[in-house]
Amino acid sequence: MRIHRLEIQAFGPFAGREVVDFDALGAQGLFLLNGATGAGKTTVLDAIAYALYGQVPGARQGAVAQFRSHHAAEGVAPEIICEFSAGGRRLEVRRSPEWMRPRLRGTGTTREMASTQLREYTAATGWEVKSTRNDEAAAEIQALLGMNLAQFTKVVLLAQGDFAAFLRATPEDRQTLLQKLFGTDIFKDLEARLINDAKIANADVAAGLGQLAATEQLARSQSARVLADVQDRRGSQTSGVNDDHDNDGDLVDEDDDSGAEDAGGLAGIDLFTWLEGRLGAAVDASSVRAASAQQGNEAAALAVQEAQARNHRHQALARAVAA
Repeated sequence: MRIHRLEIQAFGPFAGREVVDFDALGAQGLFLLNGATGAGKTTVLDAIAYALYGQVPGARQGAVAQFRSHHAAEGVAPEIICEFSAGGRRLEVRRSPEWMRPRLRGTGTTREMASTQLREYTAATGWEVKSTRNDEAAAEIQALLGMNLAQFTKVVLLAQGDFAAFLRATPEDRQTLLQKLFGTDIFKDLEARLINDAKIANADVAAGLGQLAATEQLARSQSARVLADVQDRRGSQTSGVNDDHDNDGDLVDEDDDSGAEDAGGLAGIDLFTWLEGRLGAAVDASSVRAASAQQGNEAAALAVQEAQARNHRHQALARAVAA
C-alpha cells in the first residue's frame, strides 16, 4: 500500500484545508512527522485511519463525533480525502464524519450524517465512483488491504508507541496478522492438505495391508491343498511305480521338495514368491505325469490294434484250414 495524497479539512486542530503530498515527502525514502504537542501529529494519523476504515484507533474512537475542528468557520464541513494505491489499483476515499451543521432555514443547527465516497482511477475511464455507502466502502478497502483497523494500527500505523502492543501480542494474534500481510495462507492450506493426504494414505495402506493379509491367508489355504495332493501323489508313485517301471523314473523327481518346505514363516512378497515356485513345480510335475499318461495311452491303443490284427489273422487262418 502507498498513500499519495491526504487532504484534511475542519478536522481536529486543522481549521482550514490542509493538503499533504506524500509522493513529494517520500521522494527521499524517509520523512519525519514532527511538531509541538497539540500541533496535530496524531490527528494526521487518525485522519488516515478514518479515511480508510471510518474509525480512529484506540480510545479516540468515541470522539469521532467531536472531530470537527472548533476553529473551523461556521458551515465548513469536516472532511478527509485520501488517495492511495494497493494491489495494483489506485483509489480515492472521501469521508465526512457526523457533525452539527447550521440549518438552511432559520437559526440553530441540525445533524449531518456521516458520508463516504469511494472512487477508483483507471487509464480508460479516469475517476469512477465505486461506492457511496460507508459499510460497503469500508469492506472493499479492508479486503484490498488485507487488514482490519486493529491490524493496520499495529503494523502500518504505529502511533503513540503502539508498536509495543504488536510486540506484546500473543503468538496466535501475530501469526494471524502476518499470514494476512504476507499472503502465507496458501502454505497453511498446503500444510492442511498434506496432513489430510497423509491421513488418507495411511488409511489406504492400512486397508491394503488388511487385504494383503486376507489374500495371504487365502493363498496359504488353497495352495496347501494343492501341494498336499502333489506330495501324496509323489509318495504313492514312489512306492508303487519303481518296482515295475524303473525306466519311468521321470514320472517322479525324487529331488523335488515342492511340498516339503514350510512357508509358515514367510509373508508378503516372499510368501507369494515361494508359492509361485512351489506351484510352478507342481504344475510342471503334473505336465510330466500328463505327458507320461498320454504316452501310456498311446502305447496301450497300439497294443490293442496289434492284438486285433493278430486276432484277424488267426481267424483267417482257421477258416482256411477248415475249408
